Amino acid sequence: MRHPFQSGRGVLGLAAAAALMVLSAARASAEARTVTVTEAFDGGTLNLASGDTLVVKLGGNAGSGYQWVPAFNDAAVLQPVGSAAGEPAPGGGGVRVFRFKAAATRGSDSLGFAWVRPSQTNEAPGRMFRMLVAFGTSANPKHQQAREADGGSRIYFTEGDTLLVRLPATPASGFGWAVQRSSPVLKLVGESKWEPAPNGQGEGMQVQEFKVVESGAAWLELDLKKASEKDAKPTKTWAIFVAAAGLETK
Repeated sequence: MRHPFQSGRGVLGLAAAAALMVLSAARASAEARTVTVTEAFDGGTLNLASGDTLVVKLGGNAGSGYQWVPAFNDAAVLQPVGSAAGEPAPGGGGVRVFRFKAAATRGSDSLGFAWVRPSQTNEAPGRMFRMLVAFGTSANPKHQQAREADGGSRIYFTEGDTLLVRLPATPASGFGWAVQRSSPVLKLVGESKWEPAPNGQGEGMQVQEFKVVESGAAWLELDLKKASEKDAKPTKTWAIFVAAAGLETK
């Protein structure tokens, strides 16, 4: 016959195991994220962990007869959730919303949509949206850097990311980089910092930090000029196009 204490210990063990399972499930749920991208994210790469939700919002005038439809995707690793839904867009028009659940722990998947007229089955798409989803790492905020060679490029971010812009400059010359064009997508953090050149020879670096505070797209443009000559034409102009995905924790 089993000792009563042993039976009690077994019950306690089962209870502890059940509690651990509940805590694990709650932790997984808390860590799952919803990541939202718009058409501005075309061509970008996004990291998702298993259980994350991807929301794709693509805008267009449905009255034209065109609409966004899925073009390619591996539904086994990026599972569609429900049917596409519509919602109004600021300034008119509409947005077609697609939802997916990440169901893979590694690998990648190409996801694409086509802007087509369903009544014209042989007609080429008016435009396309393509992105790459890499599985295994959740879309947590991270630090990225941009240098002079990145000027003119398109860089992809997730809301919460930090961007460090490092551009060559020499404080003693009186010239420095100043933000000429930006948007609510980016927020300048603190003041510029100077990094001297190695061994004190040559140009140093002016470092400016930006926080990606919302989803969307924006040009970030910096001009090199003397602070005392605000109305003068810049000696140099440096710009990148920023496309940011929205991020929220469930």
